[in-house]
Amino acid sequence: MNRSRTPWTASPGARVRAIRSATMIIVSGTTTLKPGQRDSVLARAIIFTKQSLTEPGCRAFVFAADVSDMRVIHHYEEWEDEAALAAHLASDHVKSFTDGIAELRDEGRVMRYDVVESAPLASD
Repeated sequence: MNRSRTPWTASPGARVRAIRSATMIIVSGTTTLKPGQRDSVLARAIIFTKQSLTEPGCRAFVFAADVSDMRVIHHYEEWEDEAALAAHLASDHVKSFTDGIAELRDEGRVMRYDVVESAPLASD
C-alpha cells in the first residue's frame, strides 16, 4: 500500500488522520527466559512462526536469539492492518504459544508501532 506523505507541517487533524490510517503495524518484543529454556522456547517459536506466516495480512514474523545473552530472545512482526493483527491475536496458536512458554520465561515486553510511512535507511 503506497500512501502519500503527510508532512509534519500539516494541520494536527491531518496528522491524526494519517496516523489512524497507518500503512502497517509493527509488533516488537524481547523476552528473558529462565536459565536453560532457550532451546525449548525456540523450538516452540519455529512452529508458532510457521503458523503465523500463513495468516492473511502477516508481512513478517521473526524470532531471533540474542547473541550477547543466552537467556534473551527477540521477536518482530509486521501486519498489514488492524484486522489482520486482531485476527492473529485471537487465534488458537497465539494462546497455545503464550501459554506454553509462560512458565519458561522470567519477563518480557511487547510493543506496538503504527507506521505511517517508511523509506530505505540507505541505498546500495
